[in-house]
Amino acid sequence: MVSSPVSLNDVYRQPIFTFKGKKRGIQHDVLESYRPYIKNAKIFLNANVTAEEADPLIAAGKIDGAFIGFNWIMHPDLAKRVLHGKALDNIPDIPHLQGGKGDKDWTVGYTDYAVAVY
Repeated sequence: MVSSPVSLNDVYRQPIFTFKGKKRGIQHDVLESYRPYIKNAKIFLNANVTAEEADPLIAAGKIDGAFIGFNWIMHPDLAKRVLHGKALDNIPDIPHLQGGKGDKDWTVGYTDYAVAVY
């Protein structure tokens, strides 16, 4: 089973934040609140969405697609992992994520992630 460190409810809820020591904002489901008003545009969900979370939302017509870019970078075999139920367990190499950070080898942290064993 593919796991996600953040629940989907956390992904598309408006967060309550603190400003000058006071809590601000109203926590609400942004997708449920505003999707009915968007008629002539496609809706794409982003921010740590897994395939298992996106599928029912697409099937229900709540979103038109989901972006999973960060997981794609860390898992070069992402589509195959999802199809086979493999975990998304590669740890991001943040210091090297944006072009090597001075290293001579530009593949470090971008194309050197391990593939799952099938």
